[in-house]
Amino acid sequence: TSEPSLSLPASIRNAFHEHAFFSTLSEESLEKILNRLQVFRVNHGDLLIQEGSLGKSLFFLISGSVVVRLDKSEAVLA
Repeated sequence: TSEPSLSLPASIRNAFHEHAFFSTLSEESLEKILNRLQVFRVNHGDLLIQEGSLGKSLFFLISGSVVVRLDKSEAVLA
């Protein structure tokens, strides 16, 4: 189950409130999104999603960088 938004760190809540993509949402709509967020800390080398798998999640990178590998090509995204 997802964590209630009240348990989200203030920095994450603020980032969503201040981001242009979410700025057009009503407070009620934004709260619905925040109530479904789960925060994960991942380590270097952890696999988040594998090419070809059915996606059921949306990922927001709060800090750090990720490496995307597709058919032997690679891109570092920050």
